[in-house]
Amino acid sequence: MGCVTAAAMLVIPFHLRIYRGGDVKLMIAVGTWLGPFATAWTVLLGAVLGGLVAAGMLASRPQLRSMVHGGGVPKETRPKSAHVPMALAFGAATFAGLWLPAPWHL
Repeated sequence: MGCVTAAAMLVIPFHLRIYRGGDVKLMIAVGTWLGPFATAWTVLLGAVLGGLVAAGMLASRPQLRSMVHGGGVPKETRPKSAHVPMALAFGAATFAGLWLPAPWHL
């Protein structure tokens, strides 16, 4: 049920090309291991951590800020350094999800 939960939560962002295939496969594998409730918590926590990583990338790289303020760059011409490493965020969320209870279980 955990892999179904992860797939259901990430299928729309995947089709909108927010997350790439490796990120989705990682969370499906993690979901198989964690179960449905911990998987939902881990995916949500990973999305928040990914947003923090993206904000840090924008704060530390002026060329990324100019791409965002200039209306963005098409994905085909975007440099690899502009991609947010969501696998790191989802990996950290997996470890945090193992130790932190989900808010709905408190």
